Amino acid sequence: MGKIFNAKMIITMDAKHPYATHVAVEDEKIVGLGDEEIKSLFPGFEIDSQFANYTILPGFVEGHAHMIAGQDGLAPYVGYFDRPSPDGGMLKGLKSLDEVINYLKEADSKMPAGQPIVATGFDPIYFDTPRPTKVDLDKVSTERMVVLSHVSGHLLTVNTKVIESIPSDKLSTQGIAKGTDGKPTGELQEIQAMGLVFSLLGQDFLKFTDPKILFPRYIKLAQMAGVTTITEMGVDIQLDDPKAIDLLLELTANSP
Repeated sequence: MGKIFNAKMIITMDAKHPYATHVAVEDEKIVGLGDEEIKSLFPGFEIDSQFANYTILPGFVEGHAHMIAGQDGLAPYVGYFDRPSPDGGMLKGLKSLDEVINYLKEADSKMPAGQPIVATGFDPIYFDTPRPTKVDLDKVSTERMVVLSHVSGHLLTVNTKVIESIPSDKLSTQGIAKGTDGKPTGELQEIQAMGLVFSLLGQDFLKFTDPKILFPRYIKLAQMAGVTTITEMGVDIQLDDPKAIDLLLELTANSP
């Protein structure tokens, strides 16, 4: 049986009929829209007043999405702004490099020995200090790998432990920034250099890239923002790959 939802206002986005107060829904599809008189058009429908004091809007379309944002909350979040977590609650933004270092020190104290720290969401453009280097991340730990993932997706900052773990014949790879002493600073630019770290992290990195993990989390974030259509612009999924299509169909079909 269908339902009729009544609301304080329904914004239709239809220039000819921009507003309504009642919407009839059957089998997850809108079958009627108007004012109170539509009750007579659907006499068997249940009246649902849960939105009586609210405004209903059509679902928003995200025209340029990166579902890798579903990684927020899987690892220490070190972004500047507060962000909602797919797990519920709010991820607190950090307002200085010192706050970032102190937060990662706390994370280090709670993690098993040898497990890498991969922190996400870092954006140094809001700080009045130079971009961090391995010297900064060595303050967090010299015993475990520490990786700071920049929100741009084009930079990583790592500690000395990571640099020492990269094969010596790879340290000339394009994108490994060098200081005036000719040694790596800890900043890795673009995928060729960053990929060396991804290989080192192995399974510790895969959870940040696995669509089966990230997509459902991003879907939750989208729902929280009222977004019902996502245009993914960054994930490497070949749309002529039947397995990729099956995965997308499965994830969208099973999302609440």
